[in-house]
Order: sequence, then structure tokens, then C-alpha cells
Amino acid sequence: MRANPSILLVALVAACAGSAPATERPKSYREHLDEAAAHDRAADVQEAMAADAERAGRGSASYTCGNQALSDQTTSGGERVTAWVPCWSVARDASAAHDADAARQRAEAQQHRAIARNLLEVERTFCTGLTAEELTHTPLYHRHDIASVVAYRENGVLAGARVTFKAVPGLSPAYLSHALLCHRARMATLGYPTTYMAYDPAMLVHTHLAVDDQGGPIVVTIRADDDVTAAVVWSRAQALLNAR
Repeated sequence: MRANPSILLVALVAACAGSAPATERPKSYREHLDEAAAHDRAADVQEAMAADAERAGRGSASYTCGNQALSDQTTSGGERVTAWVPCWSVARDASAAHDADAARQRAEAQQHRAIARNLLEVERTFCTGLTAEELTHTPLYHRHDIASVVAYRENGVLAGARVTFKAVPGLSPAYLSHALLCHRARMATLGYPTTYMAYDPAMLVHTHLAVDDQGGPIVVTIRADDDVTAAVVWSRAQALLNAR
């Protein structure tokens, strides 16, 4: 039975990148853990300040009152111009503010740790079944098994590249998708370093992949989100054949 003719490799890896702007490199697993630790340290500071404010609040110095005598003396036509300010519990308010900020910092830390866990889980899920040897390179490393490389255009504008594989025994759209998605997940865990499998046009942030099987050769389409990335994709794709 023929595999699904269009296997998209975008959603899960894109989800790991979070909601960062397109121009910002998504954080790696380690960077998210570092961010979480920084937020926890900030929360520790706020909680200590809250405790200090609470202790200070146990004395009379914790209250600040308006000047009643001055308020009584400031009149116009026999009526007081200003009202006497109540004795607000300033220290208690300060303690609550520090506690609120500490809670916000803890929540930020939890969010970063959740993203880090998700990155690892996606990588673990999509790399299951690949041998240690296959983890050292992507399918596009096998340049002699590539039949052709052509530019991919949308409305006449360069948008990426199409890589067509020769008929390789055992190579299927499902396997090709599996291997590419695994490496995309590993790249996301590392924070999309430009050095990761730098020969592969599919290993770039802000790209979308599709593996197509029309009953003949298997074609990988790499579509970029912007003109600069599209140029890099096309340059890497051409280099695959030139390197042969």
C-alpha cells in the first residue's frame, strides 16, 4: 500500500519553538533551563524582601498616616481643603507586592521548564527507531542517492528547493519523514544552531518540509518563510550535487 503522498513535517517542531518572533532564534533546551533558574533566583529575592516587609509590619513603623493637624489647618471659607490620609499599612502592601512578583517569577520558571521537557519529549519520540549511525547524519548526506535538485518557486519568486531521491532499496516516504523530523527535533532541542548538519537545506529554522510520493521518485520540498532563508536553502541544495 502506497504511503500518504504528502507528509508534512512542520507542526510539532514549530510548536517547540514557542511564540518567539520570526527574527528571534528559539531558545534551546539548556537555555530554557537557564532561564528557569534565573527566574527562580529572582523569586528567591522577592520572597526574602516580602519576609523583611512582613517583619517590619509588626511594629508601628509599618503604618504611614497623613498630617491631621495640617489637614485641619488648611481651610477655605471654613471648610477643610484636604482630607486626613488614613494610616495605611504600607509594609503589608509591600510584602504582598513582593509575594506577587515572586509568584510571577515562579510561573515563568515553570513555563521554561515545561518547554524544555517538551523539546526532549519530541526529540525522544521522533528519534525512536533510528540507529546511532543514522543519528550522525541526515538522509540528504547521501548525495549520490540524490537524483536532482531544483529551485522551488511561488509566484515566480524563489521560496526554497526540491530534492528528488533515486530509487533506493528500503527508502520510503515514511522513513524519510521519520529521519528528517528526528533531526529537526534534535536541532530544536539545541536551539537551531547554524552548525547543525550545515550541509542539509532542511536543517534551517523558519523552513517547512513536505515529503511527496507520487508513485515514483520521493521528493522533499523545503519551503522557507523569507527571502534570505530561501536563498540559503537553495545554496545548500545546489551544494549537495556540487559536492559529488
